[in-house]
Amino acid sequence: MATTNYYEEKKFCPSCSTYVRFLQSPAASYCAECGSRVLLFNRRDRANFQAALQAQKSGPRKDLKNKKVS
Repeated sequence: MATTNYYEEKKFCPSCSTYVRFLQSPAASYCAECGSRVLLFNRRDRANFQAALQAQKSGPRKDLKNKKVS
């Protein structure tokens, strides 16, 4: 869910069961429709995101720490 515009940004509202526009406070974000606290992702999207991160972590890496400089 990549957004490039603040006015298009949405978060998941568990009460509305959909992605909604939200109001941001320093402590949390709240649904602009019903006032409930919103989450960044729904469960399925969170699982997909975490799986993608794990796949990136377990992929090939360059170990620059032990590389000798000539």
